[in-house]
Amino acid sequence: MSENEQRKPDWRLWRDIDHATLPQVVALSCNLDPDGLSEGNLAEGEEFQRRRRVAENHAIVGRLPVVAGHDRHDPDCAIRLAEFGKWAASLNWSLPEQFPLPAGHAPPPPTPWPWGAYETPLLRELAAAVKHFWAKHDPAGPHPAPSNEDVVTWLTARGVAVKRNAEAIAKIIRTDAPHVSRPARGKE
Repeated sequence: MSENEQRKPDWRLWRDIDHATLPQVVALSCNLDPDGLSEGNLAEGEEFQRRRRVAENHAIVGRLPVVAGHDRHDPDCAIRLAEFGKWAASLNWSLPEQFPLPAGHAPPPPTPWPWGAYETPLLRELAAAVKHFWAKHDPAGPHPAPSNEDVVTWLTARGVAVKRNAEAIAKIIRTDAPHVSRPARGKE
């Protein structure tokens, strides 16, 4: 049975459970029914194994809090679901929507770019240029779209040292709409 074919957890039950064993909490984080662990029929999958290994390691070194009175070296130690959710969020792990989180703790907001958290100085400049020139631009409005020259000048003033990089950013963020001629400079 594949990971996708596993029974899903009964979130009506698990949202009210305070703590569970580390393997059960990891199964929940993968949206797998932890009862399959005790039944011995849970096809755990690579993601479950990876998360379990990381969680066990972090419990041993104290980064993942265990329930008081439980041995953090025990692979079946007890973990509070809300604490696990907070800890997992700090690692940017995706969790099922129903996974219990501590009061006032929301999952991290989705990143605004398709490449997620990946960032470089030039990607930051590209994002800044989009926000500056295009976020409020109305193609049907009376003001013409900024020219590539406007964008290059702005990026250069911000410290993009290589003109070719500024030109590439300007070209990438241009609209694909047909070009609307701009009035000549000084004749606006």
